[in-house]
Amino acid sequence: NNLKNTKRPLIDHLNPIQAGQPSAEKNIRIIVVIFAAMFLYQLIINIQIFPAYFKDFPRFPIQTALFLFPFIFIPIVTFTFWKRKKIGWILLTIFLTYAFICAFLFLITSFNRNNYNDSVIDNLFPRQPITTYLFQLLFLIGTLYVICKKSIRDIYLISKQTMSLTIGLTGLITFIVMS
Repeated sequence: NNLKNTKRPLIDHLNPIQAGQPSAEKNIRIIVVIFAAMFLYQLIINIQIFPAYFKDFPRFPIQTALFLFPFIFIPIVTFTFWKRKKIGWILLTIFLTYAFICAFLFLITSFNRNNYNDSVIDNLFPRQPITTYLFQLLFLIGTLYVICKKSIRDIYLISKQTMSLTIGLTGLITFIVMS
């Protein structure tokens, strides 16, 4: 009974299916749980690769840093967003914008690549289904939409100008670098 009484409020807080509009606090909790779960999943999947990257760090510092960056960045973003820090909102917005543009460009590349029938390239670099990119885009744009709502921006003290500047600059820089 004690376990049931303790579990019930937690489930009610995180339950995305509810009668009315979810509160800003509930949306923040859901986003934190999702990103923490995604980080833990990626950590578990890649745990066996870490020793090889650390061993090769002197020879390939840039590749190692790029591989390890998400494993450092995502927990910081998730923690600061959970603690209701302004920098957490800004970093999460930068991450979502960057990931959205990358997924969008990969989707375009995937469309263009479908026009070629080169079995050698397909064997070396298997194609991702287009639906994979579509689901990524929907998740990223949906999360970005939720954190850009006024009720959540008010919690983080983010003005419309800061929101627009963060998304615009990140999008522009990402698009220039990726192109």
